[in-house]
Amino acid sequence: SVFDAARAGFGKVVFVIGRHFEQDFREKVLAKYEGRIPVEVVFQSVDALPAGFVPPADRVKPWGTGHAVLMAADTIREPFAVINADDFYGRNGFEVLARFLSATDGPGQYCMVGYRVGNTLSESGSVSRGVCETDGEGFLASVTERTEIRRQEGRGIIFRDENDEYRTLADETPVSMNMWGFTPDYMEFSARLFDRFLSEHGQELKSEFYIPTVVNEAIRTQAAKVKVLDTHAGWFGVTYAADRPGVVAKIRTLVDAGEYPERLWLLGEGLSFRSGPRNTASPACGRAGRRHFATGGTGTSRATGKQRKPKSDIQRIIHAQYRKGPPRGGRSLLSMFSVPATGARGGAASRPHDPGRPIRSQAADLTACGAKSGCRG
Repeated sequence: SVFDAARAGFGKVVFVIGRHFEQDFREKVLAKYEGRIPVEVVFQSVDALPAGFVPPADRVKPWGTGHAVLMAADTIREPFAVINADDFYGRNGFEVLARFLSATDGPGQYCMVGYRVGNTLSESGSVSRGVCETDGEGFLASVTERTEIRRQEGRGIIFRDENDEYRTLADETPVSMNMWGFTPDYMEFSARLFDRFLSEHGQELKSEFYIPTVVNEAIRTQAAKVKVLDTHAGWFGVTYAADRPGVVAKIRTLVDAGEYPERLWLLGEGLSFRSGPRNTASPACGRAGRRHFATGGTGTSRATGKQRKPKSDIQRIIHAQYRKGPPRGGRSLLSMFSVPATGARGGAASRPHDPGRPIRSQAADLTACGAKSGCRG
């Protein structure tokens, strides 16, 4: 996802993680991005609450995806995207998201990448998805959580409705896979809703504050409009343990087809990402707003007379794409690693691992880890 975001024009990555695995995360994940793209890490914990609120003593469950995004409020001043860190969204998803965010020119301009439901199914069983309805102009009108979605021979894609009846869905029906785009005003709007949520549910042990809760309220109050962006990309993830071999095979197919290089990040190479002004979304940033990427060329350095190293695969890709400058406007990617249950003071809860169900694995160097939490709808 970071690789796809970088070549789509995103200039910074913010990871939301649990503090209890910070050291491992920095050593095993962040090290590969050093000198390649600006990265920040923020922490989600049960006790990270606004002034005046205290979590219940027995609460171990994180506060949800909406709370995770708020953890990055002090690090993001530009239009930004939000994804799950353990899902594969495909190159085109980031491209359509980047184009939309580049064109935003004011508050309340949100978007959601609507994946075609036929591109999100599991071969190992049924899935749940947030099925989207749009108005005549392509803006989000509603999201309805549908369960037991699967492909049935002779009928196509079916799901079980609230009356326990099976109904059909067209393959191209857009569904939410938690890939959102927001303008910076989202943070303040969400913070107000979170205060209200805590006043009503803050003493409950399992209540969660979700991104769709914020989006629905923004639509209802006309604080924002949410454009549903179509993508032909195929989403996949490890919904079931049996999905893992298929995910590895799909990524291998993409590599063989040339969609991705064999190695995404080659350590020791000279690729660097240079940030422009803090809020590069401003039209006033001019040329500076286009200087997000800088790559070291091959040949001999005029400054030192030393032979430069050949470009790595990502250097060649990004150098070719951005030799005339990246898309105008700064954009950040907020990647949410699902946070395992932690105590109020951040201690990891003891939870046995079932060897028969692998934890998220690294396949073809595309990072995927953690167990899913929260709601996509």
